[in-house]
Amino acid sequence: MDAKRSRIHKLARLLKKELSPAYNVSVRIVRRKIYQSSNDERYECSGISWLDLEQKKFHIHIAYDDCLGCMLDSLIHEWAHILDWSHLHDMKEEPEYHSATFGVWYAKVYRIIHNTK
Repeated sequence: MDAKRSRIHKLARLLKKELSPAYNVSVRIVRRKIYQSSNDERYECSGISWLDLEQKKFHIHIAYDDCLGCMLDSLIHEWAHILDWSHLHDMKEEPEYHSATFGVWYAKVYRIIHNTK
């Protein structure tokens, strides 16, 4: 495992300990790829997260990048999403993606990541 992957996984373990969401979390480093949204929009992204209700698990995919800072930003952003969505137990409604509570979670995750050596 290279240094960037190792750093992301180490920080994900720390986040699981410090800011654990309602369900287990799987973090994977993947090649940047095109995703298709529920309304058939196609987009390339550096990070994506979702809740699998059958598995009762959150999934986070972080695109491998030459820039470790970019990967860290994606981890912070996606972890804030899963914390913001931890109260959703049925996902029948589309979650609000960048709400005020998302901002609060983002700040908390950011402080943990950037205060860790």
